[in-house]
Amino acid sequence: MKTRQTIGEVRRAATARLAAAGIAEAAAEADWLLAERLGCSRTLLAVRAGEPWDDDPRWEDWMRRRAAREPLAYVLGHREFYGLALQVTPAVLVPRWDSEALVEALLQRLPADQPLRLADLGCGSGALGLALAAQRPRAEVWLVDCSRAALQVALANAARLGLDDRVQGHCGDFADLLPALPRCDGVISNPPYIASGELAALEPEVRDHEPRLALDGGADGLQLYPALLRTIGRLLRPGGWAAVECGDRQTAAVAALGRAAGLLPGPEIRDLGGRPRGCLLEATA
Repeated sequence: MKTRQTIGEVRRAATARLAAAGIAEAAAEADWLLAERLGCSRTLLAVRAGEPWDDDPRWEDWMRRRAAREPLAYVLGHREFYGLALQVTPAVLVPRWDSEALVEALLQRLPADQPLRLADLGCGSGALGLALAAQRPRAEVWLVDCSRAALQVALANAARLGLDDRVQGHCGDFADLLPALPRCDGVISNPPYIASGELAALEPEVRDHEPRLALDGGADGLQLYPALLRTIGRLLRPGGWAAVECGDRQTAAVAALGRAAGLLPGPEIRDLGGRPRGCLLEATA
C-alpha cells in the first residue's frame, strides 16, 4: 500500500519543482499556493508539516500552471494591493506593490474629510482607484478602461469590497470619455510604458501572460502619454492633482509632457526601494 505524503513532503516537492522552472522565490511561492490549498496561514505550514496530504486535482493544475510561468496571482485568482483583496484575471495586469507609492502620493494631497471626485484612467483591476476609494470614504471614483473585460473585473472588485455605491465605470478611450466625466479633484493612472522593443526581454510571467494592451507603450514607451496628459489637464479642476506611473527613466519626459498639457510637475514619486515610479502633476487652471 502506498504511503500517503505529508504536507511537509508536498511543500518540499513544490519548492523544488518551482525552482527547477526558474522561479526565484520558489519556496515563498510554494507556501502561498499551499496555504491557499489548505485554507490556512503560511505561518502554520511548518506546524502542519507532519499531517497527511489529501490529493486534490486542483493542486496539480496549480503547480503545472505556475511551473509554466503563469503569474501566481492568475493561478490563485487574487492579489492583495494596499490592504485590499482584489480578483485578478488574464484580462488585467497583476497589481504591483510598487504602485502603492502612487496611491500614497495622491492621498497626501487629497483631504480626508471632504467630498471628492476621483478618476482611475486605464484602471485594469481597479487597484489604484479602489485603494483611493477605500481611504477616502466621501469620494466618488470613476474607473475608466478601454478594455471591457478589464472594466468588468474592476467593477466586480468594487462590488466585492462594498465600494460599488461610490464607483462608476466607463469603457472607452480617454478623450472620448471627457464629456461623460465630471471635473475631478484627483486622477491616478498606470498607462502602458514599456517600449515595444523591450517586451521580448521581460520575464515570462509578464511577456507571455499579461495583457499586451496594458504593457506596450510604443516605440519609446510614451506613445499614450500626450493624449493621457491632455485628458488629465482637461479633467482636473484647478488645484487638483494627478499621480501618473511611468518607467524609472521616463519621469523627466513625462513631466515635460505634463507641462505641455498645462500641468505643473510636482515631486517625483519613488517606491519603497527608492526607484522613480511616477510623476505628480498639478492643475493650475
